[in-house]
Amino acid sequence: FRPRRPSVFGMLGSLVSAIQRFDETGDALLLAKTHNVAPVLLERYSGKPGEGVSGVAFLERRPVWSSDITSDQSLVRTEGDASRALDEAGLKAVLAVPIVVRDEAYGVLNVIYQETRDFTDAEIQLLKTLADSAAVAIGNSQYRKSTRLNSSHVVISYAVFCLHKTHVSSPH
Repeated sequence: FRPRRPSVFGMLGSLVSAIQRFDETGDALLLAKTHNVAPVLLERYSGKPGEGVSGVAFLERRPVWSSDITSDQSLVRTEGDASRALDEAGLKAVLAVPIVVRDEAYGVLNVIYQETRDFTDAEIQLLKTLADSAAVAIGNSQYRKSTRLNSSHVVISYAVFCLHKTHVSSPH
């Protein structure tokens, strides 16, 4: 019997978490991976860089948090459906840290609470470490994809070269 190790989100006391990735075409932070996120958010939420906790964390590439997003005057709230979706989901406290892959902002890792709460330095550092680990994994995945693509181009180029060489050197 092996005791089950607590998850990072369990250690942070969060039942809700999300990874948002930046979509350049829509200039938006879209939900990419979620855990226990309310259906209303899955259907209608997208954030903008510089707006809300996640948007500021993304834009400024630093951890950002709010003990109560419904009353935090320092935040620029997302407008429209996204704002209504946040309210309907009953979210209060949010801690967001950027995911930076090879000096490029990829997205944001969030832990979300339905009650107000303060965050300790240790909790912020723990989520930052997890975001850094996610960045390494994402970077490795991107590298593997580009390497496969590049090796495919090399194989195709070599095949074209061989065909051309055979065609040029074959007697008529």
